[in-house]
Amino acid sequence: MKTTQRHRSPWLGILAVLVTACAASDDSGGPTGPTKPAPTTCNDVSDCPAGTKACVGNFCVSQECPDADGDGAGVGPGCATFDCDDSDPSVPASSEICDNNKDDDCDGLSDEGCPCKDDLGNPVPDGTTRPCGGSGDCAGIQTCENSAWATTCEGGRAPEQEICGNDTDENCDGKKDEGCCPGSETVCTGTAVCSSNGICN
Repeated sequence: MKTTQRHRSPWLGILAVLVTACAASDDSGGPTGPTKPAPTTCNDVSDCPAGTKACVGNFCVSQECPDADGDGAGVGPGCATFDCDDSDPSVPASSEICDNNKDDDCDGLSDEGCPCKDDLGNPVPDGTTRPCGGSGDCAGIQTCENSAWATTCEGGRAPEQEICGNDTDENCDGKKDEGCCPGSETVCTGTAVCSSNGICN
């Protein structure tokens, strides 16, 4: 008697494995991966977990605040107040202090909002001018604008070598044609003495 053998398709076995795997990965009751904790908000450091160093921008910060001058402000991420000069306990200040050439309020500017002053130290209004640059023909004009002297010297120029006979102060020393000989006379070689009748003695 002939025996008939049934051959099972290999695809049936693969299908069974896939069904079993899907059942094992069902979300109900299965383990979950780690989740990133949400940042902790705060009004002050007392709202934060233990070990927090500061509450900055309504978030708890774990880093320290380096404060070399002991004024309660610093430059680190844990600082509630930024200190642009951590060697000076008077900085930062609540407002700019005039005439100390410091950025007291840490806004990147020094003595802003302070009035311009003349050479005697007296406050002067916007629009006031003062000489700047060299003396003589090299002098220019500097104008007080928005309570600060302009950084440019309008009309001023750098000193140049003196040119004889043009009645101009090229070297900005307040004198014109100095060191030049009159008329057709010339400076003798190696001396500052003019020739006499075109002859150097």
